[in-house]
Amino acid sequence: MPRPVRLILQPVLFLLLSACASLTTGHFADKISDGIVNLDDLDVFRQGAPAYFIMIEGFIENDPNDIDLLITAARLYNSYAAVVGDDTAMGKYMAHKAYGHVFKAVCVRDKRLCYEKLDFTRFTNLVSEMDRDDVPLIYAWATAWSGLIETHRSDWSLVAELPKVKALFERILALDERYDSGQAHLYLAVIESQLPAALGGRPEDARRHFERAIELSAGRNLIAKVEYARHYARLVFDRELHDRLLQEVINEKPQEKGLTLSNVYAQQQAHALLDTSDEYFGE
Repeated sequence: MPRPVRLILQPVLFLLLSACASLTTGHFADKISDGIVNLDDLDVFRQGAPAYFIMIEGFIENDPNDIDLLITAARLYNSYAAVVGDDTAMGKYMAHKAYGHVFKAVCVRDKRLCYEKLDFTRFTNLVSEMDRDDVPLIYAWATAWSGLIETHRSDWSLVAELPKVKALFERILALDERYDSGQAHLYLAVIESQLPAALGGRPEDARRHFERAIELSAGRNLIAKVEYARHYARLVFDRELHDRLLQEVINEKPQEKGLTLSNVYAQQQAHALLDTSDEYFGE
């Protein structure tokens, strides 16, 4: 049953008032991010997030070169794309918006990177010059780019850019592997588990990345266990590992500062994967 509009908008209004009180877009970006990642209801996020989009777009219109705001917008749009579904028209639209905002931030940061067709060597050389202060930007760029590729899997010109995305995540690991609860390890794990070893994949590299992502969050980043089951356990046909990981996710309490919304989504996905375990592995 739909929630009353006033309940959906309450966290939005609270954050808006807090942002106005702070008088700085940097504080606004921090508060809006905190409010979103700590929501514990996916329906509230789906229905309430568009109000955030309107506010953020307004702030960006007034200050189009604010890197913090562009990063916040990109991460919000990217999260929304994942929740509404990669294969939906809305998911594709949101993924495009996410990438557009973060690429603008990249251009503000370094005009030399502001060319989408840079050759790989030039690209990696420029990325290697980015430092620890750039990690939030690199991460937003890499995740938005991943989301764009995921929502446009049939576009081989986009898929061909995956090595650049991988290079961004590897740069994050070199600078701060703990950033965002070790999520760079999680993304690299998914990238490395796209193919079985017989076809050139690196499932054991993927396994190490999955386990490190779980370790860095002390097991509280539940989406890491879900993706470990989805991408690794299913790839190597390990039902025991698959079902154990998913059951652990279902049994956990999702509330965790900075991870609550992701954990609620992870539990939803864990139920769906566990329900198809018999079908996938055979009874």
